[in-house]
Amino acid sequence: MLKRIGILCVCLMLAFSFGCGASPSKGPSSSEEPAATPGTGLSLDPSAGLLGMIVEDDGKLSTYMQMHGFLRTAENLGYAARVFRYQGSAGAADAYKQASDAGCTALLFYDPLSKGAEAIGQAVQSGKIVAVSYYACAVEGVNINVVADSTAYLEEMARGIAERMSERKLKTGRILVYGFETADANEGFSKALLAYYPQYTSVAFTRTSQEEQAAVDELAAFILENRDIKGMFCVDDTSTSVAVKARSKAQSLFKGASATPSPKATVKPTPTPSSAGTPSVSVAPSTTPIPEALLAQILITMFGTGINKTNIELMKANDVYGLVLEPHYESAAQCTLMMDALMRGESVAKTTVLNIPIVRQDTMDKYVAVYEQVQDLFDLSDGE
Repeated sequence: MLKRIGILCVCLMLAFSFGCGASPSKGPSSSEEPAATPGTGLSLDPSAGLLGMIVEDDGKLSTYMQMHGFLRTAENLGYAARVFRYQGSAGAADAYKQASDAGCTALLFYDPLSKGAEAIGQAVQSGKIVAVSYYACAVEGVNINVVADSTAYLEEMARGIAERMSERKLKTGRILVYGFETADANEGFSKALLAYYPQYTSVAFTRTSQEEQAAVDELAAFILENRDIKGMFCVDDTSTSVAVKARSKAQSLFKGASATPSPKATVKPTPTPSSAGTPSVSVAPSTTPIPEALLAQILITMFGTGINKTNIELMKANDVYGLVLEPHYESAAQCTLMMDALMRGESVAKTTVLNIPIVRQDTMDKYVAVYEQVQDLFDLSDGE
């Protein structure tokens, strides 16, 4: 009983503090013009209405987080709620029909691949309250669109790593952006460093192998040859553990290597097509001499992405300084709160921007609690 009360308290805290974003003092920002939508007469009796959520049954953790945020917030508000899952593009329309036949008065869509655009349009035309979670929706007439800011956190991340490098009295050095999709993050890092820490630069190293050990080997070799890398950001959840292992391997190789003259300039790999089976590296041409002290050790401040059991343990062990977490639970929770407001005759903004949080050890407990709830509620395997 005490465990159930504790879980409910955590969920209530998250549902009403979903603005925990790139800056702890900032909440979600809204569009300037609110959308005044007539209420549906449920202001005093939420139990008289049925809320529905339409999602693709893709088995992803993000989808389960969305469903949990919706169901738990609806429960806390006193609404009956159902999730209608579908598979494939054509299934969204069938799921909408099921939701409509069930008598849903308001619908929440989670549609990351835009497969549900037709169903969203049908829901709008029917006059139902329609909310879309996390991704921008181009369908006209949607009442609520909570959109996660996919770029603003990059500046804070770059500045956070650079600040750690500065605290270590490093007058120069590079930050490595690593993972399967590095271009956008590297661009964001480059802009932020130029503006706030021009003594540091960034470099992108694109992972080419799905197999973990091969990825560890290729990244360790790159780190070993580029010891001026003093910070790292991993852009996806599986690459975070790869980066930690690669850093450790590079440190071991460096300590065990025979004494050789240190390089005098930045290593400049020649980018080659990833289809050729070699890593894609984006390095700005440079012949600037690197201080010998900078190359004397491999010491890298690392930030990762995503919540899973491995990354949680890496955080607890101080192997990773922080994690970027996509606020899927918070997005669905906020949509549900806003649907409730509209059903009560209140006005809400059509578009709301949700900050993406960068979580450290002292702020990770509530996110871990929700992750563990999702694992239990949906009976997910340890790998989810």
